[in-house]
Amino acid sequence: MATAARSLVRYLRTELPLPGLLFLGHSRGRRAVGREDWAGLAAHAHDGFELSWFRSGQVDWWSPAGLYELGPGWCFATPPAAIHGSATGRLDPCEVFWLQCDPARLGGLDRAQRLVLGDALRRLPAAFPGGDLLAPWQDLFQAVAAIPARGRRSLAILHAQACLLRLLTRLVAPAPAPAPPPALARALRRADEGPASVTALARAARCSAAELSRLFRREIGDSPGAWLR
Repeated sequence: MATAARSLVRYLRTELPLPGLLFLGHSRGRRAVGREDWAGLAAHAHDGFELSWFRSGQVDWWSPAGLYELGPGWCFATPPAAIHGSATGRLDPCEVFWLQCDPARLGGLDRAQRLVLGDALRRLPAAFPGGDLLAPWQDLFQAVAAIPARGRRSLAILHAQACLLRLLTRLVAPAPAPAPPPALARALRRADEGPASVTALARAARCSAAELSRLFRREIGDSPGAWLR
């Protein structure tokens, strides 16, 4: 286990009693950790899907799909056997939660549900915004840590399975579209009311036509006139 100025919670494959959960990890460090430690991120692959979520820091990671700059709230996903790593081969200063799973073996699901979840995991982009996922990650760690080594384990395992599924479904669910800026929202409401001109939209947005054009191009990718047509 790494001792390089970092706090690390790590559950190895043999220590995880949840079917389909292959690895569960949490790392927080203020300096980069290189190949001399287990946390080095040279090119590597895994048996299952790997899903990471960053709470803080800034890292550059790559996968076959490209190179990605990942910051707070961002997720990184790799399918089984996909080679990936960091641009430097090191784990840069950050706080990151991650897991590896095999959806075909997950408990608490029937065969059809496992297939649906597996397909959703395969469709994930390599990097995507996940928002604030701290609570479900913490719930999963606490639930796994609370499973007794012997005795009455069934209910504790069932609870941990529910926490795992809650986190996975949050990761694969599409993120809600962000609310448009207030000026754009006012212009769109005016357009919904009936035929309108660019001048009418600008008046509703309470801005100039030039400002409205910049807003439309930034948020929608087109000019107000082209959007109206």
